Amino acid sequence: EDANTPQSYSYAEVPAGDYRGIELAIGVNPELNSKTWTDYPPEHPLHRSSHYWSDWQSFMFTKIDGIYDANDDGKFLNNNTDHALSIHTGSNQLYTPLTILTDFKVVENQSSSLPLSVDVYRLFDNGNDVLDLDSQQLIHTNDINDLTIASFVMGNYQVALKAD
Repeated sequence: EDANTPQSYSYAEVPAGDYRGIELAIGVNPELNSKTWTDYPPEHPLHRSSHYWSDWQSFMFTKIDGIYDANDDGKFLNNNTDHALSIHTGSNQLYTPLTILTDFKVVENQSSSLPLSVDVYRLFDNGNDVLDLDSQQLIHTNDINDLTIASFVMGNYQVALKAD
């Protein structure tokens, strides 16, 4: 998906009323995540091999891939001065329920919207701690036994995901 193209989802069964927030989760809940993509019928959203990580026996929850401008020259090159960045999250341990407090109204038989945005900067800097991207040449979350970076990023969705 193109990160610059807003995604839109429709839910027809939200009861009319005044709301003070929304509860959601980043990831696939452990019950659904305990299966593989082949366990789901072709029309199911989880029937996608590209979204399943067989080494981790988990669906991928989020993916951040790119080049980090380590020398701060404004150029993003995969060389000795800039660093490749690949942060993929998954596994039941990283399933992240969230609550976003914001007042909104759903009116019966009318379209309502609740725009949400992710401040990607906040995934790396939550205001208290910063993920040190300079600490290694390649930031890659491929070891199921070391969820340090993936846990840090997933934990920051509470400050990064906001109602607009």
